[in-house]
Amino acid sequence: MSPKENALPVRDNNFERVGFLWRTFFIYVLGVFRQVYNSPGDLLNSKDLPLPPARLLPEKSVANLSRIWDEERVRASKSGKEASLVRALIRYVGADIGVTVALSWCGIAFNMCIALFTTGIVRAMDGTYSPATGYFIAFLTYLCLHIGCLFLQHAMQNQACVSMMMSGALNGMIFRKPAKITSSERSKYTEGQLVNLSMVDCQTVLEVGLFLGFFLIVPLQVVLSVVFLYLLLGPPLLLGLGILIFNVFLVEREGNQVKVLQMEKNVLADKRNTVLNESLQGVRTVKLLSWERFIGSRVAKLRAVELKNLHSAAFHRAVQAFFSFGLPTLATVATFIVYEYLGNDLDAGTVFTCVGLFEYLGMSLIILPNLINELRRMHVSVTRIQGFLRETDNYQPSLSSADCGVVRVTRGSFFWQEETEEPEEKVAGVVAAGTEAAVKTRSTEPSAQPLTLRNINFEAKKGELVAVVGTVGSGKTTLGQAILGLVSSTNDSKVFVGGRTAFVAQTAFVMNDSIRENIIFGGEMNEAWYKRCISACQLEPDLDVFMAGDETQVCDRAPSLSQLQLLDAQ
Repeated sequence: MSPKENALPVRDNNFERVGFLWRTFFIYVLGVFRQVYNSPGDLLNSKDLPLPPARLLPEKSVANLSRIWDEERVRASKSGKEASLVRALIRYVGADIGVTVALSWCGIAFNMCIALFTTGIVRAMDGTYSPATGYFIAFLTYLCLHIGCLFLQHAMQNQACVSMMMSGALNGMIFRKPAKITSSERSKYTEGQLVNLSMVDCQTVLEVGLFLGFFLIVPLQVVLSVVFLYLLLGPPLLLGLGILIFNVFLVEREGNQVKVLQMEKNVLADKRNTVLNESLQGVRTVKLLSWERFIGSRVAKLRAVELKNLHSAAFHRAVQAFFSFGLPTLATVATFIVYEYLGNDLDAGTVFTCVGLFEYLGMSLIILPNLINELRRMHVSVTRIQGFLRETDNYQPSLSSADCGVVRVTRGSFFWQEETEEPEEKVAGVVAAGTEAAVKTRSTEPSAQPLTLRNINFEAKKGELVAVVGTVGSGKTTLGQAILGLVSSTNDSKVFVGGRTAFVAQTAFVMNDSIRENIIFGGEMNEAWYKRCISACQLEPDLDVFMAGDETQVCDRAPSLSQLQLLDAQ
């Protein structure tokens, strides 16, 4: 399919075409709501939704970040340093994050004005200000509330776009990278590691990226709150500020305890699920031998330990909630008591204003440590992705027609990597220290792991049918995985595959669909080609047996199909 055929259709409700006011007040979503309301069965398809901004399209984001990353690698190569993915990301989305920060600062400024206008409203109610002044201040409060919300909503929407741009671009670059490196370099990474780079690390970038722009907002909110509170209360503020700062450490301590208990709970749940799965898979044996009481007692013991863990986690969460929302109130009350004790007049206007400012201050101080932890988590993920993207793009496809279809292994020595898992805290500490230990993948030195295959020299030419025969455990599967570049190899091993490869797994995979759909696999139905496939796989006798012919529904566990028939359908 050509790129033009694969491109998204142009529709009239494109986000880029809506007017300024429609985007400012998010009015453009009303059209989608109306379509949902009028559509039969409340169902929508992709054509009913507005197209996203052009910068969010994967082909745009991947191309832009890839270009910046290539420039960063060239710059680092000239200066004799390692390329930095963090620097490339800053160049890519730095301006957009600046927009988020600017919008958020405006929203915070308007929210601060609401807290200050509260004093004027109270004084208008007690007669200090005229009613007209009071109505004007109330109108300004209402106006600031709506304008502040608009700024903050646009900041959140912009930061969501930034997060999707980073995550989508990194996902695309990770997906393309294996095609640009040699099998020797690709063998440094297991399939699980590559999947984790996309499913875990890119997901971390997506989640933390939503709050990346707000990291620069919290310090400003703290500073503004402290300044306004000091102007209103003076030195008594220091008592409340000290309590709030001490509260930050208490909340962080309880949060770490909850995290430890959550990790323990996952381990306990895995053990319990393992026992349950074993019991359910052998339920016939359990019932025939009357082992229900014994199996039930095993599960009950594991569940009791798990419940004890859950009770402890719930207790620490309650304590954390008290520290998060209870102590800030005590800090506010203690500050007011000291303020009144020193002979100051505490009126209602000052109380309402200070309560709002104390709320901003308390929440900011609690959020700040969490943001730092999230940034550490994102830095670990970006560093892992960076290690993979730093691999040299030295794959050169064979341009000679004579080499097409040739598979050649020269001095091949291969081994299976034994993966070791390190605690997350240890990995984070290593990365923070500036070393590369956290992003190392698989050693390619023979001394690191025992070799499964040693000094293999093998060649298969175009048109040849080669069968690898050997006893169980002799390395047949390892050789096949080595040709595909899925196992580790020593530095002097050479594996050459001319042209494209096709791989049919030993265990057949079929979709839960008809035999016909499994054969055409989502493609267009070509009757002549389809009949040739049926004849080449010798499926005519099998289809004659089935009442529904090639419309027979199959699945990977279909009892009516043999393994050979499943392979033929695949």
